[in-house]
Amino acid sequence: MNTLILINHSTSNANASQPPSQWALTPDGLRRAQTLADHLTSYAPDALASSHMPKAQQTAVVLAARFDLPIHTVPELSEHARD
Repeated sequence: MNTLILINHSTSNANASQPPSQWALTPDGLRRAQTLADHLTSYAPDALASSHMPKAQQTAVVLAARFDLPIHTVPELSEHARD
């Protein structure tokens, strides 16, 4: 049986003076992504997809490194439409 796990990006530096396409993970967000990877180990994921947003990509990079998986960037994955 396949299991689909949906994960939101980790903590980012949301800044109203920057467009969301420039928001990155905070140091705490990177630590949380590592903790998430630890918790997902028992699921042994075999695929990883991410939106194109930097905060999502940074979260995915941590998971990809842990599970030795490529990141499949899917532009249609997003919280909501962004300009």
